[in-house]
Amino acid sequence: MANPYLGGARPWLDAFRLDFWGLPAERTIGSYRPLPNLLWRPLAWTLRYHTPFYLQLLGPLLHGVAVCLLYLLIQRSARRPAGPDSPLDGSALVGAGLLLTLGIATEAVVTVVGQADVLVAIWTLLGLLALELRPGLREAAIFVTCLLGLLSKETMLAALPLLALAALVLPGPSVGGRARAARTLGVVLSSAASVVTLVVLRRQLFLEHADVTAPALAMPSPVLASLARFFEQPRLPIDPQNNPLLLAPRALRVPTALGIYGSSVLQMAVPFELNADYSFPREVPHGWTLRAVWGALCFVLPLALGLLRGARALWPARTSGTAVVRPENGLLTLGLLWVPVSYLPASNLLVLLPTIRAERLLYLPAIGFCILVSALWPRANGSRFARGLLVLCVVTSALQARAHALHYESDVLFWRAASRGNPPSAKAQLNLGVMLGARGDAAGRIAATQKSVELSPKWPVAHVYLGDALCRAGRAREGIPHYARGFELAPDHKDTAALALQCLWDAGEFERARPALERAAARDPNGWLGFLLREVGAHGLENRGVPVKYRPRGYNEAKAGGG
Repeated sequence: MANPYLGGARPWLDAFRLDFWGLPAERTIGSYRPLPNLLWRPLAWTLRYHTPFYLQLLGPLLHGVAVCLLYLLIQRSARRPAGPDSPLDGSALVGAGLLLTLGIATEAVVTVVGQADVLVAIWTLLGLLALELRPGLREAAIFVTCLLGLLSKETMLAALPLLALAALVLPGPSVGGRARAARTLGVVLSSAASVVTLVVLRRQLFLEHADVTAPALAMPSPVLASLARFFEQPRLPIDPQNNPLLLAPRALRVPTALGIYGSSVLQMAVPFELNADYSFPREVPHGWTLRAVWGALCFVLPLALGLLRGARALWPARTSGTAVVRPENGLLTLGLLWVPVSYLPASNLLVLLPTIRAERLLYLPAIGFCILVSALWPRANGSRFARGLLVLCVVTSALQARAHALHYESDVLFWRAASRGNPPSAKAQLNLGVMLGARGDAAGRIAATQKSVELSPKWPVAHVYLGDALCRAGRAREGIPHYARGFELAPDHKDTAALALQCLWDAGEFERARPALERAAARDPNGWLGFLLREVGAHGLENRGVPVKYRPRGYNEAKAGGG
């Protein structure tokens, strides 16, 4: 809601010159997604009337489009006549019905930010449907859909190998080995051309004068670091509170990431706990547990089986020149490969992301799960147990999806639901406190922020916010020790330093707090705390505290919802 581009302050084509949040390259957190901003711009004027309803309505509409495209993909890939008694028709309905009611897709469907993930899925499905077009037109369609997907979100990169694999294993107008190889080569070249086009476009319009070198911490592999430099990936934020794997050694990072993947696979089948917040200490680095082993099996076995099935299906091409690929086998092979391949960029195995986990990142992998179930359905349709299990999964998922969607009715409801997760999250408690404070509930804010400090006693932001909660409640003297403790841990954070000093100045307690804060600032004499202490001490009267240009945005400046 604070995006200046969506607010109409910038020209339409500036969607290509700003990042996802309306920020220039110098201030970006690494998200370049012009297409969603272009899509939202016509509806953004409704925010002036304090309602995001029409922006949110796009989510279910886009989800419906994805469901219809998935139905068409399954129906056409098996090449059987659809009808009441057609096995394929049942499979297509099963796959599309699963996606329609999938609980794990809730965040992507009901949040505005999640619409970027749904757009990636839509372009991917359109690219798969384009495989049936005649040569020439097919490659052009693949190029366009891949480019539009890359302009929607970076995770479209995961779809590019999926398109190439689908060109190998799915049936097409020609089933000959050479024709299949030519189709695959055309897909690879077209998708590669879309990536190069994106790099050139982003370099010319967005990153021309920016420092775009990704830190080594975010790229655990030298090869990936080289690719990041080629793609000119902007700097990603490094916040161990949102992703504790950023500072974890490889021996802990890999099993933790695989364990999260194993849990995500279970959530696709039966969403037993839907919670959008997974920050520390809800997910902490760990070694090889049963969950990690399960995740490794879920990753390696489908990938190996899918590659083996694909190779076996294409093997006859070496002897007879013809690859016989049964429709159901092609879908099954694609489903086996889809889930691990599409999840890989969001897995924290190759590239360390700003967040350890997010449900919206599972939308594209979940489509592979639906394809896999639909491909297996003709084999299981005669079993009452299989039918009952499918009904149970669909009903459970739909109920969980609706219950989870209600968490997004307001920011207070969202963070209150997130704070009830198990194990509890320090970030969820902190944000709940901020939202309660924005609504005048000072006691609620203090209680929630105190829990955040208890859960994460070495998190500097939690200590500073607890001091701020006490200060804004008229108990500034009680907040001074918490301010001091927070700045002892992190004296070089501009926003928290400005937040604390301004509240202390307004409460008339700046001079009382100054000695303790100066001792904390001594840990980093050139940090923001030391600089702002000197600035307020010398010019506080004329500036009425911290200079305006250094003050953080107020909790409720965005006009609706606070924070």
